[in-house]
Amino acid sequence: MERKLHGMMADERPQKTATANDQAIDDDEEKVALKKQMSLLVCITVIIGGTIGTGIFISPKGVLQYSESVGLALLVWALTGVIAILAGLSYAELGSTFGKSGGDYTYVNEAFGPLLAFLVAWTQGFISGPASAAVLSITFGRYVAQPLFSECDPPDSSMIMIAVATAVFLYFVNARSVKAATSVQNIFTAAKVIGLSIIIVAGIVQLAKGETQYLENAFEGSTTSIMNVSLAFYQAFFAYGGWVHLNMLTEELKNPQRDFPIAVILSEIAIIVLYVTANIAYLTVMSAEELLASNAVGVTFADYLFGSFAWIIPIFVATSIFGALNGQILSYSRINFTCARDGYLPATMSMVHIDYRTPLPALLTSTVATLLVVAVSTVAGSGIANLLNYISFGNWFSNEMVVAALLYLRWKKPELHRPFKVPLFVPISFVIIAGYLIVTGMIAAPVDTGIGLAIILTGVPVYLFGQWKNKPSSFYDVTDGVSHFIQKFFLVVRQEKETY
Repeated sequence: MERKLHGMMADERPQKTATANDQAIDDDEEKVALKKQMSLLVCITVIIGGTIGTGIFISPKGVLQYSESVGLALLVWALTGVIAILAGLSYAELGSTFGKSGGDYTYVNEAFGPLLAFLVAWTQGFISGPASAAVLSITFGRYVAQPLFSECDPPDSSMIMIAVATAVFLYFVNARSVKAATSVQNIFTAAKVIGLSIIIVAGIVQLAKGETQYLENAFEGSTTSIMNVSLAFYQAFFAYGGWVHLNMLTEELKNPQRDFPIAVILSEIAIIVLYVTANIAYLTVMSAEELLASNAVGVTFADYLFGSFAWIIPIFVATSIFGALNGQILSYSRINFTCARDGYLPATMSMVHIDYRTPLPALLTSTVATLLVVAVSTVAGSGIANLLNYISFGNWFSNEMVVAALLYLRWKKPELHRPFKVPLFVPISFVIIAGYLIVTGMIAAPVDTGIGLAIILTGVPVYLFGQWKNKPSSFYDVTDGVSHFIQKFFLVVRQEKETY
């Protein structure tokens, strides 16, 4: 079938003997657009898979370091999960109300206008998303390369090659089929839950044996510093932040009005149980001092308890990272796609493959941005981790704006149909808690916050250039030529029907 790549409709349609209604349905199915094919199970695995990455396996010590007692650390893990539920339910209301992909960008745009929304999209789509994906891919490369160099640390070149190959492979999976991408997510989410379950069951066995000495007097020595408590919550939220991923994919959900709240509640409760019980399991084997000395708590736990079978946990850590990376590539590309469709990024990024029904140019942009960060990491080293610290302020501020947008829209547009509506205390509580953590974070780390704000503001000139109406004709000649090439080479067109 020949298509007009610049047009919105096919040149020819097959003729069928059918009723007018059947013909209309068939024609509608043939139109190029994102497909609604994500079930409730997929929604749950997107949240769990996007949330459980390296954090619970590698760095629970950050929470313990600032809490200064195992009891307060466990309490922080549990309360952080409750706060994540408050945020997730607020996002569920917005997702079921608007039915549009793009996550934070979409909701900020609805409430506060395009400039703030673009800064959210700029940060998540081109800075924090690719930086996080790059760190995940490099960490995955380290875990895969390590067994090949048992006598020494793997060389950086091997880790970088594996990181690049992994990111490119997952790009092709996501570009080829949403169903294939979600199948990968399902499989690797199951694998990471199994890995955590092994740790938890081993911990239960240790508790049954009476190994509770490291849990006695649990709150002794707890910090009394409000600032340290805030920093402990910051550390825990790094492991809980996956509720946003589903909202980036709203247009591809089969039944978003029903599935959003169910997926959020089931996923977050499961994550809280897994995180708290895994931390208890760690403390049946390691003292607080040993946990703080470990750079990979899950691996140290396995070394202490599993002996010659300790290799099993690093495998599950690697699968956890792989699944989290796939989830990031799947979801963050939709921010760029939605922002481009609204006219704030090049229109080519809003196009869909005519056969695969995937936002291939947006996926390619996200993957190239990730690979650029991986390349930079070979020079910057730990500077990439510092970048994540800088932009954590932006992520918190974005979450705060989104939930504030819910409150603003409740007041400004009460007539909106809201299939799922949270009690007002839910978003109000999150706004207060997040605001407190933002302010204390700014006080505790003003330099990092300032750098993070500067990084976000780099999107302002990009936005202004995009809105400049009198660009030279030569600029349009070049961009049109590039757009025509991309359309023909990748077989992509703009959506032929609205999906929200």
